[in-house]
Order: sequence, then structure tokens, then C-alpha cells
Amino acid sequence: MAVFIGMIGICWSLADPKVFTVAAVIPMCPGISAYTAMIMVVEISHLGYSEAWIETMITHFLKASVIDAVLSIVLWL
Repeated sequence: MAVFIGMIGICWSLADPKVFTVAAVIPMCPGISAYTAMIMVVEISHLGYSEAWIETMITHFLKASVIDAVLSIVLWL
């Protein structure tokens, strides 16, 4: 039902459909993963090397990067 209502809104509106898709995609950005990766970078720089922190940082950075890349590709199409 929501898809049907969205399609009607896009067809009847005078705005470009990208206006609606960009607004819908912004909340999907992975804020917690990016925040965790940044916190790990700060902790590594202040407290020194820890293999667990490096693993956590890389995991969350890759997760945030891949999700943002996929969202960017979807918006581009």
C-alpha cells in the first residue's frame, strides 16, 4: 500500500522524483558504524595500538563505507 501511495505521489507531483528519494535515503546512512569507527581512531591515537580496536575500527569503517556506496549507487540510478 505504501508503494502504491508513493507512486501516486510521484506521478501527480510537479517535483522531480529525486526530491523524494534523497529525502528517504538520508536516514538510512549508517551513523552508528561511522561514529564507532571514529571513536576507535581516537582511542588508538590516544591510548596506543590494540588489535581489538583496529579490528573494530576496520569492521565499522567498511560497514559504513559499503552501505554509503550502495546508497549512492541506488540514488544515481
